[in-house]
Amino acid sequence: MLSLFIAAGCGNASTAVGERGDTDVNSSLSANKVLENADGLATSADSSRILAFEYREAYLPENISWKQSELNGENNVGRDWGIWGHNLYRVVGKNADASVYATVDGEQYDGQYCFSSDTLYNLVKEYILHKFGDGFASSSQFVIMPNDDGVACGCSKCTEAGNTVGNATPSVARFVAKLAHEFPGHRFFMGAYSSTTTPPVEVMPDNVGVIVSAMSWPLAVNSGRRLTDFDAAVAEWAAKCHCVYVWDYINNFDDYFTPFPILSVMQRRLQHFAEIGVDGVFLNGSGEDYSAFSGLHNYVLAALMSDTSRDVEVLVRDYFTQHFPVAGAMLAEQYMQWDNKAKKCKKLNIYAPIDQAMVYIGSENEFRAFYNSLSKIANAATAEERDMLDQLVTAMSYTMLEVARATGNIAKKDEVEAWLQSLARAGRYAGMEKISESGLTVQDYIKCWEMSILGHEQDNLLAGIELKALSRLDGGYSNLSMLTDCTNGLPCGYHYGWLISSIGDGLEIEIPLPRQARRLEVSFLKLTRHRIALPVSIELVQNGIVVAKQVADDAAEVDLLREDSRRLVYSFDVGRIAAAGADALLLRVTRPKGKNNHIAIDEIRLKQ
Repeated sequence: MLSLFIAAGCGNASTAVGERGDTDVNSSLSANKVLENADGLATSADSSRILAFEYREAYLPENISWKQSELNGENNVGRDWGIWGHNLYRVVGKNADASVYATVDGEQYDGQYCFSSDTLYNLVKEYILHKFGDGFASSSQFVIMPNDDGVACGCSKCTEAGNTVGNATPSVARFVAKLAHEFPGHRFFMGAYSSTTTPPVEVMPDNVGVIVSAMSWPLAVNSGRRLTDFDAAVAEWAAKCHCVYVWDYINNFDDYFTPFPILSVMQRRLQHFAEIGVDGVFLNGSGEDYSAFSGLHNYVLAALMSDTSRDVEVLVRDYFTQHFPVAGAMLAEQYMQWDNKAKKCKKLNIYAPIDQAMVYIGSENEFRAFYNSLSKIANAATAEERDMLDQLVTAMSYTMLEVARATGNIAKKDEVEAWLQSLARAGRYAGMEKISESGLTVQDYIKCWEMSILGHEQDNLLAGIELKALSRLDGGYSNLSMLTDCTNGLPCGYHYGWLISSIGDGLEIEIPLPRQARRLEVSFLKLTRHRIALPVSIELVQNGIVVAKQVADDAAEVDLLREDSRRLVYSFDVGRIAAAGADALLLRVTRPKGKNNHIAIDEIRLKQ
């Protein structure tokens, strides 16, 4: 089969097809033109209409198969790139010579590469020759990016090239330019991201492009100065490279199951990319993992990447009409309500907790009404549609659980258990194993509910009482109501009911002390991979005097998901203090020093 993905148009290369054997490019495609298929989407055939972008990809499950990509006129990273993203480790291997790794503060650091290393260069060169040839018979394309940690090598050669702390562009640019001269038939791309945000000083060879991360431009229709900064970055890189792609984001990567109505916001962004001369777009989504409405998103975004002027609402209704004969009208109406709210948001956060999603999906009662309607209509659908609706109900059961947990409305145990049972059906469907980019599984999430919420009494003498913080709170974590909502935080992630603190020496919270109080419990999260550690100490202070103290190892109770992901509970006897007539206590939490110094606190519970 001839390659159907055009990646020429800027530079001197044609399509890259990864490790596939198909390398020829249809001459009609090299003109970057399309026809529309019966669904109104772009296909790879000759036509008089010019595509908005030469490279077009939404990284979603519906764009994984070759057939679906061909139908929608989309590219695919697995087939169209010889090296993609932060994937040099695939070339280097596990037992590489130490010289390929970076030097940081005079010591070797194997988390990053030295782009002045001859060994690293030769490994990449031999990989390209072995897998893709010299580029003259057929052309491929490669992204050369450092690992995603912001570290720049500080060895003598990299420093001589111009590297500074946090800026690896000089050595990476020299590395890429050398490859470009070695293989003039291939195309190479740098990444404008993290340690290579700054453009190179010299103009790069003709077969070098750049992929600019749009992370600095918030996902919003209007974002003022941040948009100006993004435009300036594109212009600066365009002056040094001969082709500019943009890497943008279309999912909440902490929550694949909750609706993320991105379409109208993304249409405006795509229009802007075209206006400023961007040549290609990679829309980073959930990849091969399920995400809510990913089929709809792939359908609409494929159309918009070909023609940014298409009507989003018409495309949404077309998709639901085709794929959901019974539920389509209801789903289209609901999705457009969410989408219209989302495009008015100041920002759509790609790492967001459920309370931010509730800005557009509505209150608990509003979402519950949609969930119940969806469940009911699924029972009336034909077998094929019912299967797709059941998958959607399964995902929405997670959202229903999160909305109820975040609002503290989990009193109806039978209802909660029904949602958990519905969510457990995710095991029936390929790609629904994970809830988030971090790898949180449905099974682990359900386990956390069972051990941290369903397995515990939720009584609290402080329920509904407003606590007062005497120390400075982190931005986005000023609402202390979560600490007394009678719902324990879950040990599976920092978004699941935890108040995060990273400022100053720790936290100081004033706690009212009813006369009948006998025991005070405070829970904390240990989540090593996100730098959330246990506090050094937890103290109770009365009239300036420490009356009780515990340290990290004094936890009285543990909800263990795994060793580095658990909820720990510290318990204090306060009966004597309360009986003596004290009106309040000061809870003082001291954070650890060093890099892993975030603390996460949840339920502060007083019991009789």
